[in-house]
Amino acid sequence: MKFIYHKDIVSISKLILFISCFMMISCSTNCKEESYYYDTGELWVEEKLVDKKDSIYSTKIFNKKGYLEKEGYTDKFQNPIGLWIEYFADGKVKWKGEIKDKQYYLPDSLFLNMHNQYSYIEIEGSPRYLKKGNSYKMRTYVEGVPSTFYEVTDSLGYPFEFNKEDPENYVYVFTPNERGVFEIWIMFPDSSGYIVPKKSRAKLFSISVY
Repeated sequence: MKFIYHKDIVSISKLILFISCFMMISCSTNCKEESYYYDTGELWVEEKLVDKKDSIYSTKIFNKKGYLEKEGYTDKFQNPIGLWIEYFADGKVKWKGEIKDKQYYLPDSLFLNMHNQYSYIEIEGSPRYLKKGNSYKMRTYVEGVPSTFYEVTDSLGYPFEFNKEDPENYVYVFTPNERGVFEIWIMFPDSSGYIVPKKSRAKLFSISVY
């Protein structure tokens, strides 16, 4: 079994803990559903008690821009547990999987076969071809695998730059500088957890550049 620590998961736990303290002040112990808002009025969190016996809540966390960022379950200690789903700003699934001990969790059967999972790349605008010298935004999806488990590189093994303009929709940005076939590689770690360019297990995506 493999785990990975990620600050987003810890931030969920801290967020839910804050909400829990707020709930103690704002509603009774019989409170079934609660909504919380940013200081500027936008919806922040929605919580619904789904298992009263074990104090399990269904939780939705919204970005300040209005879209659903992630949803899943929290336990009586306000920790994220079980199935969680993360979304891009346009509603497409970014990641869907399990959280244990405040970490992304992959069973061995998945960790050792990440390269065989259904996956795709999506370039903004879905162009059939790329134009030399133009910059493009891109995102990736690997079923059941968070992006922190893999690396996206070009044919030489250089990692793609992160998109700073609107990363909530497209994570990467790149500029093809030669005509021909442009290769995009999703590199996965080996059984020891290391990614070695051109040697690790990988998925290859190709697109023409004119």
